[in-house]
Amino acid sequence: MSDEQPLDNVAFAKVALGYLRERLVGLDLVYEEDDNALRDASGQSEMTHYLDNARAEFNAADSEQRQAILERMGNIIERSLAGPADEPTFLSVAERLLPRALDRSYVVQMSLLGRLQRAKGESDTGVRLASEPFLDHHSTGLVVDDPESMRYVMESDLEEWGVSFAECRDYALRNLDILSEEPMAGLFPGVYDSPWKDNHDSSRIYLGRILDGVEVRGRRVIAIPNRDHLLVTGSEDEEGLRLLAEKIDELAQEPRFAGGDVYIETNEAPGWVPWRPDEPEDLRRHFDLIEVQTVLFRLEGQKDLLESIHEAESVDIFVGDLHVLQNAQTGKLSSWASWAKGVHSFLPEADLYAVEAVTAPSVVEDAPRGLLSRALGRKPQTREVVDEDARFVPREALFREAGELLRPVEGSFPPLWETLGDPEGEVVDRLRPHLCGL
Repeated sequence: MSDEQPLDNVAFAKVALGYLRERLVGLDLVYEEDDNALRDASGQSEMTHYLDNARAEFNAADSEQRQAILERMGNIIERSLAGPADEPTFLSVAERLLPRALDRSYVVQMSLLGRLQRAKGESDTGVRLASEPFLDHHSTGLVVDDPESMRYVMESDLEEWGVSFAECRDYALRNLDILSEEPMAGLFPGVYDSPWKDNHDSSRIYLGRILDGVEVRGRRVIAIPNRDHLLVTGSEDEEGLRLLAEKIDELAQEPRFAGGDVYIETNEAPGWVPWRPDEPEDLRRHFDLIEVQTVLFRLEGQKDLLESIHEAESVDIFVGDLHVLQNAQTGKLSSWASWAKGVHSFLPEADLYAVEAVTAPSVVEDAPRGLLSRALGRKPQTREVVDEDARFVPREALFREAGELLRPVEGSFPPLWETLGDPEGEVVDRLRPHLCGL
């Protein structure tokens, strides 16, 4: 962890602009706080440079590393302003294409960012990612890999090159296979990590031969918490699973964390499905915590963009929060959301819902939202229900009895549900018998 003072978005933008204006004399860059991005105000290009990842890396770096991060940003912006003239054909980039396992929420957020830019009357060409579905929580994207930087392949690139996504993907997989001669490295007996650390480790999930060479107890279990790690252990290896959970917690504190999703090997395509161990109980609770914190992390980014879109489109829709409680006696985690009466809302998926039309929700304090900040073995903080008579409707009952008043928000991830009115009459009568506490 860096000893340097961490900077918030605005403070980092000032540092970045100071460096870039001194280096790129005459460049008319402006900072847009809503998007946390730098843009070319001259109108000569559509260059947009988002600062979230650079700020996270900057805050985690020491003084010398911080200067290198600014220099790399300057290189990327220079090349972005120069345009893609050196990449006019598919053949000119084919040898530099690589696949990228993308957190699905990132793909969704890029789509939302495009919608926001369109709502502002701007072009969305620079954010229309070329991608296809892969796993439950991940998609497949493509990058053009250069010595100093990478850039994502956009839909406009495929159009310009006159090739399909599948053609690019096949070239990218071949290129990655060539770069992947080393075997997986052992962290601990039965636990492995990828050795390459070249920003493409997580994408080795596509290379079956690498994972086939890993011997574990039970079925193979994997996690790809960031682009520099592909973690593997066995479903029957308790100590290996504990180390896997601990490693995810550790990597969650670093820049570019992509989520704590855990997959288990299956015989059906695409070969992996989401998974958590059932026992022992304390291990299951640890993975439960990782999962719910990952959902909170992803919902926050989606919520921020949706609120900006609704403001730009002059739409009055409330994007609800997900709250998490932990039972102090049992350790069980429960998520809940509020369905406020008379409020057009997008509701997150939760275990329980406080439905105001059925019974006014009691005040409940939620558990801390810090992303995976608890170390292995440390008991998570809990919050008591302020009103012991607080009552909620379980998710299954809500969707069964009031499903006609809820519809999925297209393209959302994690999933959101739009309210189409309030429960009334018979619907309320059907919901009341299901009311429960925590």
